[in-house]
Amino acid sequence: MSALLYKCLAKSTDKESGAPRFSRSWETSRRAWFKIYEDRIENGDWTIPYHDIESATAFRTSWMFIPFTVLELTTPEQTYQFGFNPWSRPLEHLPVEVESRKVRLRYSLHGFLSRMMLILFLAYLLWKWIT
Repeated sequence: MSALLYKCLAKSTDKESGAPRFSRSWETSRRAWFKIYEDRIENGDWTIPYHDIESATAFRTSWMFIPFTVLELTTPEQTYQFGFNPWSRPLEHLPVEVESRKVRLRYSLHGFLSRMMLILFLAYLLWKWIT
């Protein structure tokens, strides 16, 4: 059994790849402990051995002036993305080379439409309150 090097909470999905965006897969993503061991990464029931990782990319972005990091790990079978809070520092403990990229947060069609519906609903409530 290898030693636990680092542990933090993360939002995770295996349904996205590339630069992070607001999407349904992040709304329904898993919330679990992201654990870094000497020989593997675990997140819930996912186990990713380091020798399976083909590439690792850290996307640094912000939402409403709150910075956060999304780590993307690509294996031959799957691509995983892990979203970390601003105070989490998992990249310092990873024994794999991680490419870092600063990106803007994008919106999927679902993300854009859901935000527009919320804005219209709030405008309607404000209009009803004023009149």
